[in-house]
Amino acid sequence: MEKSIEQLKKKLTNPLRGLIPKNLTDVEERFMEIAKNLFENYCLKSDTKAFRFAEIEFYYYKKGGRCNLDEEWVEKWNKVTYPRDKNAGELFFHYSGVDICFQSIFKDNNVEFGGILIRSVLEEDEETTKLHAGPQYCANLILNSCVNHLPQLAELEVTKRKECELKTAVRFGIDKAEREREEKDDFRLCFYLDNLNWEKASERTVWNTKQGEYKERTRNYEKERFSNIHKKDN
Repeated sequence: MEKSIEQLKKKLTNPLRGLIPKNLTDVEERFMEIAKNLFENYCLKSDTKAFRFAEIEFYYYKKGGRCNLDEEWVEKWNKVTYPRDKNAGELFFHYSGVDICFQSIFKDNNVEFGGILIRSVLEEDEETTKLHAGPQYCANLILNSCVNHLPQLAELEVTKRKECELKTAVRFGIDKAEREREEKDDFRLCFYLDNLNWEKASERTVWNTKQGEYKERTRNYEKERFSNIHKKDN
């Protein structure tokens, strides 16, 4: 397992390693490779629970170094990234949720940082699998599952590994102007499982380009999760 986790951390240390992007599609394809690896082979484990990935978003800032992206690229997809100083594979809790981090580098003119935002997870135990959606809700769920240790990346058991079909979307956690730009460039850094009943089990948000505003589907975020507790006996 250590070898496998170490291999993953190498991919997170420099996700654009060996890539000289000609367009945004090159970057999207590289992140798709990392996303499929996470969905198919890894999970987050706390003391008591395991969380498989159901939906993730990539946020990555890189300027300078051997893969030098010009200012136009920085404007397109870097400026919404939370700064942090973290090692590859570490978790970073922030205002919007929790990230699996890329390796942070601050050396001479080479600056890199960022992470993979966990938007939705599948909570698994021996008998059931339950979908939880929303980055802040998932961050709290993961953190509150801890007893003695913070959650960590872990390798899935061989019997639980399976090939995943992923759908893509533009990122949700960015402002209107950035979203419209990513729509225009067809640049998609949100990856999610396609075989889940999202309309019933999550609160996925759909961008309505006509209206230029967020449009909500039937969402639940488990709004009724306390209903049984608060019911009074008649």
